Formats: sequence, structure tokens, C-alpha cells
Amino acid sequence: MLERLLCPRNSLITLPKELLYSPTRRLHAIKTTYSNMVSYNVSLFRRDNDFSPVEKSLGEMDSQGLFVFKSKSEYTVNIKLQDLANSSSFSSKDYFNALQTNGPYGLGNTLLHMGAIHSTQTLLQYNVNQLPIGTVAVADVQETGKGRGSNIWESPDGNMAFTLKAKVDDIKNIVFIQYLVSLDLVRAVDDLVQVDHEKNKLRLKWPNDIYYKDMKIGGILCSVEKCMDSEGYIVYCGVGLNTNNPGPTTCLSKLYTNAEAQAHLTKEKITAKFCNIFSQSLAEFSKTGFESFVEMYYQKWLHSNQKVMIVSVNSEVTIKGLTKDGYLLAFDQDAKECALHPDHNSLDLFKGLIKKKL
Repeated sequence: MLERLLCPRNSLITLPKELLYSPTRRLHAIKTTYSNMVSYNVSLFRRDNDFSPVEKSLGEMDSQGLFVFKSKSEYTVNIKLQDLANSSSFSSKDYFNALQTNGPYGLGNTLLHMGAIHSTQTLLQYNVNQLPIGTVAVADVQETGKGRGSNIWESPDGNMAFTLKAKVDDIKNIVFIQYLVSLDLVRAVDDLVQVDHEKNKLRLKWPNDIYYKDMKIGGILCSVEKCMDSEGYIVYCGVGLNTNNPGPTTCLSKLYTNAEAQAHLTKEKITAKFCNIFSQSLAEFSKTGFESFVEMYYQKWLHSNQKVMIVSVNSEVTIKGLTKDGYLLAFDQDAKECALHPDHNSLDLFKGLIKKKL
């Protein structure tokens, strides 16, 4: 028996039924099916349906009403301007109803939505980097999302994957942006839960993961590039969060069983709430750096007074916080201070081990 899968938007493919019940196998099927395709279809929405800022930056549409972008790889992205609408996979109406950022270029005011894409972050970086600051790209299925180093974050159905395009004036504190994004994502979930005893379940695992107990439920990846036509730097804030897929670890719908909490923990509301919180945080961050957020960050992270063994020198240290450069601040048994770096190290903090990557 065959069933139909909508992916990407408005383009139907056919898959064997058994593939639809394994996220990994289905993702592989999607990749295989699209290996010879040359385009992705993307819908673009604006909260007030005023597309003039977008049209001005993107240029002329083609005869079919599409903006077409060629990437550095062998595919194109077809962007279609759309009126706000409800959708079974992502409702732009629900999203914009929950969005409270201000100004025509406020964070989240331009929305890209697609059924499937290689990577929402790569989409903004390489295909449509002339879109306004504050553009957020949301995908139902992300085939090769970016993780730390060379890792890939695959997001099948049931995961939430989006990238937000923001801007900062300088990069002296840029390492802390990923900590701020992680913190604000957890804050967004807590704000939406609205049931006190259901809050504070998610925790931050340094440097860029979201955890419930010892199970990873989400991850953050931020990348930075210099603005080519103005002062400042573009920050691409990539977010992956397991909302409805209970494997391979757990998901929000499994953690938050209260009906009221579940009603608010939709992809649309989480994305909008994150944009609301992060827009305020980014304004404060530009003035004071991470100092305004460090205590809140410590309240949410997993590592206060955690003891870990540095394998290379056979030394046990105790984590006390973050250094001024954003690394882990720790002290050995002689009270000597040290900084623990993520680069070139394997950080198995749940096993209490830090060792060089092979």
C-alpha cells in the first residue's frame, strides 16, 4: 500500500507505507527522492501583507510570480509571496497572532515556510541573504541541518526547525549569542506552559544543547558573517527542538502532559514567543553584553559545581561558571583556575569526562 506525503509544500511524492513510521528511514527516502531535484518551493509571509521591503531587496519577480535564487549547490529556491493562511503543518495566522515584535524589520516579521529543505540556516545564508533582518525560516522537515563542528541535525516530522536572521553591531561578545539563544528558547517554553508545576523541566547543557534530565531534546547553532552593505554583523540563529516526536529521546508533548500546556506548545507559538523574548534580549545584550543574563543562565544550566575529569592530565576540576570569554570556568583541587574549551575536545559532561577528540 502507498501513502502520499506532502514535501515540499504543494509538491506530492509517493512513499511506501512502511517508510512513514520510521523518522530515520523516511528522512532517507526523502533525501533519495530529492537527490535529482533542482528546486525547493518556499512560501513567504509578512505580518501586515506589506511585501514592499522584501520586493525592494529581492528585485523583480519572474512571470510566474516567483523570486528564484540559485545556491552554491545544485538546486534553486522558488519563493512565492503568500497571504496569511491556516495550514495543517504551520499556520502563518497563528504565528503572527502570537508575534509581538515591533517595527517593519522586527524579529520574525518576515516568515519563510517550507515543507522540506536541506537546512534553514543555509537557506538564509546562501540563497536569500538579502531578505530583511528579522526573517525567520521554518521547515517541517530539515534534511541536513547544521550542528556543532561537522555534525548534522536531522529534523523529521515532529521536530521544530527554524533559523532567525538577526544583527549585532560588533562581535566582541559574539560567543555569548548562542548562550542567549539557548536561554531564550527555554524561557519561551516556560512562558507558554503557564502551569507552575510544569515549568523548569528543560535545562541548558553547555555549550549549545537543550536537555531534559539526561536526554537531549534540542540544540542551537549560531553563525556570523560581516554585513556586506552596512555596518555590523549578521547572526543566523539556528534552532532545533523535538516537539512531537518521542524518539530517539523524548519530546515536549511527552514531557508536558497538562492539556493547557500542550495547547500552547505549538510550533507557531514557540517560534513567535522566542522571537518576542529574543528581540528584547538582543536589545539589552547590545548595551550590556551577557552580564544581564548570566545569573538567569546559571539557574537554567546543568553544570553548577559539577566535577569533571580532564583525561589528558588526569585531573579533576569543579565547574563554577563561565569565563569572560565564554568558556567553562573551573578550579582544580589546588584551587587553580582553568578554562575548558569545546573546540578539539569531547565534552561528555554527563560522564564527567573531558578528553581530546581523536
